[in-house]
Order: sequence, then structure tokens, then C-alpha cells
Amino acid sequence: MLDQQAPCPRCRSVQTVPISWGMPTEEAEHDAAAGRVVLGGCLVGDGDPGTQCRACGHRFGAARS
Repeated sequence: MLDQQAPCPRCRSVQTVPISWGMPTEEAEHDAAAGRVVLGGCLVGDGDPGTQCRACGHRFGAARS
């Protein structure tokens, strides 16, 4: 079960999902296709956002390590 995500600081929507960084696994690809996560990309860096709003596209918060 996914953790409850924080509301978007830009539009206040609660339609937010975690961002999955790094080379996606087959499970991550299935979760992305189902709208449970957003694939962030293969390059991981300090300060990458951890959440994306599905309503406005804003990325925010710290990524989990």
C-alpha cells in the first residue's frame, strides 16, 4: 500500500503521487502505467523532488533515499 501523499503546495490538489528515480524496474513501469507513481528519470541527484501533482504537474518535496 502506498503512503498517503502530501497535498500540492501550488494548487492544493490531493492527487499527488511519488516520483520513482533511477532505472525503472518492471514493477515501477506497471505502477507508472497504472498512475500510482511517476517515473522521474535514470539520473539521480541530490535535491530531486519526491512527489508530483497529477493535477498541475508541480514536483515538490524531497525524494526518499
